[in-house]
This record gives sequence, C-alpha cells and structure tokens, in this order.
Amino acid sequence: MLAGVATLEAIGVLERDPEVVRLDVSRETGVEDLQVSLPATRGDVVHAPPLDERGANALVGVIDGGFDVLHQAFLDAAGKTRIVALWDQYDNTGPAPLDDDGNPLYGTLHTAADIDGYIGNGVVPAGLPRDPRGHGTHVASIAAGRAVGAFAGGVAPEARIVAVVPKLDTPAGDPRSIGYSTAHVDALAFIHRVANQHHLPVAVNVSLGMNAGAHDGTSTLEAAFDNFSAGGRLPGRVLVKSAGNSAANDTHARFYIGSQQVVDLQWDSPSNGRRSDVVELWFNSADDLAFVLEAPDGSQSSAIDQATPMGSGAFPSGSNYSIALDRFHRDNGDTRLSVRITRGSVPRIEVGVWKLIVRGTAVISEGIVDAWIERQRGSAHFVSHVEVEGTLSIPGTANSVIAVAALDRAMTGRVTYFSSRGGTRDGRRRPDVGAPGDAIEAAEAGTASGVAVKNGTSMAAPHVTGAIALLLSQQAARGAPLNANQIRAALTQSSIGFNGRWNPDRGWGMLDIETLLTLFA
Repeated sequence: MLAGVATLEAIGVLERDPEVVRLDVSRETGVEDLQVSLPATRGDVVHAPPLDERGANALVGVIDGGFDVLHQAFLDAAGKTRIVALWDQYDNTGPAPLDDDGNPLYGTLHTAADIDGYIGNGVVPAGLPRDPRGHGTHVASIAAGRAVGAFAGGVAPEARIVAVVPKLDTPAGDPRSIGYSTAHVDALAFIHRVANQHHLPVAVNVSLGMNAGAHDGTSTLEAAFDNFSAGGRLPGRVLVKSAGNSAANDTHARFYIGSQQVVDLQWDSPSNGRRSDVVELWFNSADDLAFVLEAPDGSQSSAIDQATPMGSGAFPSGSNYSIALDRFHRDNGDTRLSVRITRGSVPRIEVGVWKLIVRGTAVISEGIVDAWIERQRGSAHFVSHVEVEGTLSIPGTANSVIAVAALDRAMTGRVTYFSSRGGTRDGRRRPDVGAPGDAIEAAEAGTASGVAVKNGTSMAAPHVTGAIALLLSQQAARGAPLNANQIRAALTQSSIGFNGRWNPDRGWGMLDIETLLTLFA
C-alpha cells in the first residue's frame, strides 16, 4: 500500500493499470463536510452579529470519561486551557477536591494551572491518559470546542469547561449502574461548587446512562439531578442528558398480567464472555406476583414471592443466579424484582433463551409490568413482550433534566434508528427535543487537533448543552439569569417542527439555536 500526491491525469492512468487493485482518493475537506450539524442547528448564525454569542459568560459541565486536556479544541485564543477544573474520581493519587465543609473527598483534582502546566510540557500525568477512544473529549468538543485543525468547532466555543470523570459507586444490594451511582451525586455537587466559585451559570452534559431503576424519576441519582437545579427553579443550573441508544436493542419489555394468569418473559443469552446479566422488573406493590427463573436447558430456580423474597443457586450449566423481590422499594414504593445471572466458574453464561415464569397470585392494579435488561456490551435481549417505547436511559427520566433524541446530522427530519424512545414509566413526555447525532465529526483524543466521527445520542446531547450555554451566557451578560424550567419551555417552543404536540421519537421538535436565543434578544 502506497500514499502519494497525483494529478487528475495520473489518477486516471492508475485507474486503468491492471496491477492496481484499489485506488482511494482523499476527500476534499471543509467546514460544511467536517461539521454539517452546526449550520443545521443554526449555531453558526448565532456566533456572528447581530447575536454575536459564543458562550464566554457560561460554563459547560461534562460528566464523562476519556478527557484529553491537551487537545487544542479546549484552549483559548492565547493558548491557555478553558478547562477550569477536572475531577478524576478514579485516580486516587490526589490531591482530592474538597467538599462543602473543606474536607477532602477522593480521586484527583486537576486545576486550570495544573492543566496549563501539562500543556506547556506536552505531557499529562499517568493517571490522566490521552485515550484515543476518549468519549468525553468528543462530547465536550461538540458542546464547547473551538475551531482548530480539522475540527470546525463546537456550539459554545468560548465557554469555560468543568469536567468530572465518574466512577460507578452504588449502594449495597443495587446493581453496578449509573442509575444508582452515588459518585454521580458527588460530581453534581462538585460542579455546583465550581460554578459558584467562578460566578457563572452552568449547563451540564451527561452522555452516559444505563437501565437500572424504575425510569420514573425517583432513583437516588435522578433525585440528585433534580436537587441540582432545585427542581428546575434555580437560575443558571441546567442538566442535559442523552436519550440513550437502546431503541433497536430489545432491552425493554412490557406485559400485562391478571390474577391466576401466567406470563413467560423470555430473553436470549448470546455466546460472548460477559460476566453477568441483570434484569429488573417494576410493578405496582399492591400486586402479588410469583417468579421462577428457567435456564435454556429447562432447569429451574426455586420460586420467589412475597413469602420467600430472595433466592440464589447454581444451574447445571455452571451459571449462578440470585433473585430479590423488594416490595415497597425505597425510591417509589413500587415493587422491584432484580434477577442477576453470572457465569460462575464457566467461561460464559449459558447460551440460549432464558425464561422468567411470572404468575399473578393476586393482581389488584391494572397489572402492568415493565422490565429492563441492564445495558452492557454484548448484553442479552428480550425475545418476548418487546417494547421500543420506554427505552430512555437513566438519568434521562429525571423530572428537571432535558433529554435529547438523535437525528441525522443535517437534521432533514429523520430520527436515528438507535435513538431511545420515550416516555417515562410514569407517563411524562421525554425526550424533549432532537439534535444531530449521526456521523458527528468532533475532537479526537490522543491528537493535537484531529477529529473522529461518532454516532449516538451522546453526540446529540452536547449540541443542546452548548446551545443552552449560549443562552445562559447571553442572559448572564444582561443580568437576567434563566432557570431550567424556563429554558425547557423556550427550547421546545423554538424547535423546528414545533406544533404543540409531542411524540416519543424526537420530543417536541428539532433544535434551533438561532430562534432560541432570539426569543430573549
């Protein structure tokens, strides 16, 4: 394989040469090709007069992994970092940040001065690697990256940035999931302190999510998200969450059951070597249901019901199981059934169709049962009672969080096939709005100014986060702060295609940054 430069005539000669197996011609580059999404959302119009807004009076918060602080998209015009603080919760080499009482927390805090030192030396500490897979680098640059090299720039290129690399830390008895993560609660408190120290409003992006929890806004994390913005009433505190990428993954099921009725809930276990599968069922605590887990070979667990709410054991295949029935759950008073299957001492969880046999002993309510399989790489998927609606990931179902669906990058009106669908388990209308999330070109970790192309609602959410940062910056300059409730209403009502009707695919419409800021101009 060879690379080189050639005239059009020479390329034609090469195409006709029988010894040439394949010829790839490099594409032309340009802003339109590198980032179609910014003009599609009319963000480029906002950067120019008369609005002339680039986010200098706001913070963008990002809770995500894989930050490359040396990427030039995060520098200002003078070559200094715009990252005012980065808290890595995983790296315990210290120094740790302080809590509200001045006591050290955990992990390592990197200040702006620290990061400028890394930039000057061209070297980062061992605990802060320049991972080329860096999800957080890509996400943060969409929201707040400046144009550099091949990167056309993000939505709020002059906003300052506060970042947290989160560590999953869940209470005993709960699955390892963002939905129950107490470390994310700490991350929000940290971002709030940093915003106060800098006297700036902040729009926080969370492009990580999982399925554990009731999807009704009542988990510990979702309650913390609501507290961050005081239920959406606190000026200058806004949270944005990606809808999730589970619409096509068959990880949500819903069925109805009555007294003395039996329902088989089935899921397929693939052959990869994942360590565990976690399935949660949520239903009205007035209902008395009994459960038996059946492995693909037909062997069964002991029965679980209100009289015997816990059980564990091993199947002949070597797979282990534990089942817990938690009536009057602390989050919402409903009942949660948690099923955990592990591979035990064998290389993989038993391959094939697993079955949860559900019997309605006494059903008082409508008998609606929702089930989710925890998201992980190569996870199992339901093969019965599959429901694409209700696939939003947690904490996108929190009350005051703005949830974002993924559209094609040119926003021609197409919702991507993977974008999770609403609404919430308790009937609220989420997602709120759609934004570009398909083939988005943004900063690539491990490079000075390079780009990478990624897909997902993870890419859609920071378009909205950056737009909100622009609005917060605009209003901060005028001494007229807005809160999350006001911004949600303005965001949806200014969206392209808004007609007063919501749908579970894209919410109320498609992001229009120019109209959003013009509402308050």
